[in-house]
Amino acid sequence: MYRFKRIFIWALAIISILYAGLIVAYYLGYAIRGNNIWLIDTAGYILPLLFVPTILLLPLALLSRSKVVIATAAIPLVLFLLTYGSLFLPLGPAGEAQSPFTVMTFNVLDLNEQYDDVAEQIISYDPDILGLHELEAHMVSGLEDLLNSRYPYSEIEPGRGIFSRYPIEQYNAFQLATDGHWAQEVVLNVDGHELTLLNVHPRSPRMVYGSSGLPSGFATEKRDRDFTDLISRIAVHEGALIVMGDMNLSDRQDQYGELREYLLDVHRERGRGLGFTRTNYPEIGLPTWRIDYIFHSPEMRTLSAEVGQFAGSDHRPVIARIGFTEGE
Repeated sequence: MYRFKRIFIWALAIISILYAGLIVAYYLGYAIRGNNIWLIDTAGYILPLLFVPTILLLPLALLSRSKVVIATAAIPLVLFLLTYGSLFLPLGPAGEAQSPFTVMTFNVLDLNEQYDDVAEQIISYDPDILGLHELEAHMVSGLEDLLNSRYPYSEIEPGRGIFSRYPIEQYNAFQLATDGHWAQEVVLNVDGHELTLLNVHPRSPRMVYGSSGLPSGFATEKRDRDFTDLISRIAVHEGALIVMGDMNLSDRQDQYGELREYLLDVHRERGRGLGFTRTNYPEIGLPTWRIDYIFHSPEMRTLSAEVGQFAGSDHRPVIARIGFTEGE
């Protein structure tokens, strides 16, 4: 029995050291080179999932009563808490804001025919401003009665649409990076406040595979060009601004940090938990990534933020209650 225990502790120690080393290697690589190494950039998309083994390893380490094993197994937990711990703390008072309104962004999936489920999400959260992506003609038709009855103002382009209870005073459709997805810019009159909203869907990076069938790179050029364009637009904007959509970006990519130089992330302001919005497993509805966002400029305040349900899509909607802080 004693020999078995020793073997167990040694095996657990080796596994814990290798696992902790992997996590630490990511953080060191990120600190030294940022996302310039494709493995680091790729890992950023799935970083929360890399902490899942801690759920099993840490209890086993405690059972082993080995200080070395416990300390090693605790390293990933400490890094997880430093990275995401604030999202699990109780929220304080949201504060007050003028003319609050609700905004929703939702990639409804181009092949999705579960119109009633999508409608249920819209009815449930009752957004004043709604931005949809992968919006095909059949989805517009399936939601026509609902959208027409709730939103007197709208702008629809192939693959995307904005629906609003507030008057649209200006409208512009533009293409990110001249060869990317089309985006929408509207200027709304929200109870006398001028609000600019960008409804965007930057392109996704792609894994590159070698002749052996193993990953050999991460193609980010299209994503990076789209964000260079988007951030240049944000940098020169003056006044209240919301940027929302399926960003195809995790909060570990450099572009997320650049966005945060100008804008606030509603989930980081008033959301709880990891806030996953995307799944590779729509059949079972298991969320795996957070790549859908609502950002706003400092002229506004997030009063609440949450994530909805999949509703036949491989994305969940993001919903936020936002108000203006001008004059405080």
